[in-house]
Amino acid sequence: MNARLSLLSRLLRAATTNGQIADLLKSRGALHSAPNWDALFEERVVPALKAGVLSEGDLLGILADAEETGRQHIFLFQRSQKTLPSPKSLRAWAADNGAQDVLEHPRLVDFPSSRTISEIRSEPMEAPPQLFIKFVESRATETKVSDRTEGNRRIVEYERERERAVHVVVTHGDGLLELRLARHQRSSADYSRTIEQIMSMLAPLLGTVTAIPLVDAKMRMWRERSRLGAKIRFSGQRLRDDSGNVLTGSTGTAQDDLFEEERMEESLVKFIGDNQAIVDTWNVWFKPQKNGTPPKEVHVLLSGAINEYIITQQCSRSSHEYILSSTAFPPS
Repeated sequence: MNARLSLLSRLLRAATTNGQIADLLKSRGALHSAPNWDALFEERVVPALKAGVLSEGDLLGILADAEETGRQHIFLFQRSQKTLPSPKSLRAWAADNGAQDVLEHPRLVDFPSSRTISEIRSEPMEAPPQLFIKFVESRATETKVSDRTEGNRRIVEYERERERAVHVVVTHGDGLLELRLARHQRSSADYSRTIEQIMSMLAPLLGTVTAIPLVDAKMRMWRERSRLGAKIRFSGQRLRDDSGNVLTGSTGTAQDDLFEEERMEESLVKFIGDNQAIVDTWNVWFKPQKNGTPPKEVHVLLSGAINEYIITQQCSRSSHEYILSSTAFPPS
């Protein structure tokens, strides 16, 4: 197994499951049973690649599905230009950023020394068409493992662990831009510097962008909470008025719905009505739907920056797109 295939195996092992790879093999009529990952890849995937039953593109597609959606902070912007960059401008931008080779073949990147462009991919058949630009970077997280006193010294030891983070910029042909940043393990992490750096790099290619506020979308979810009950389970909400007063409502258990309790709903209605308050934060679960999208509940937080929402768990591309349309642009 060559170095590129070995690295692809490691990335797939971290991002996917044995079952996903086995299902792909099974769909191609290839042998797919194996007791563990090493056996699955070396004894099933590699022979299938050699036989032409699978291609590297098939594996890269599964990796993209796993890396590009879920466990992300999503920031929404509107571009001043409502068409995708031309192939010529895209090639020039890639060359300026040392990524001209990425236009032809994705880079397989594990823990780069600096943020690296790993893929540039156009999907012209989507409606509207889309342009994907993917970045990979290494993060270091620290966990305290000991805190002791020796004489006059206090000694605190931390264990440092590397974390691979994948960020995705999706530019839509109608002018929408999604900046999907991989979640930090630390809930208090600040994403502003990463946003500034990536958007600055993209400015020559994508032009001027403005944040899309989600205030109206949050209020629409409030007004239409009864109708949305078949799609969304509301488990928490924070209201804020012009004076800065805050009222928070949350369910007693993770399985409850905020508006099943009449007294709770009445309190929230009164606060909004008396104080002309807005919904500052939503804590919701998108329910599974009969068509299979999403196939299971997906946890979403509408909080943070004015144009930000958070998908806290892994989800499929179709689930991500469903949540995007339902959260940021709910139907009237």
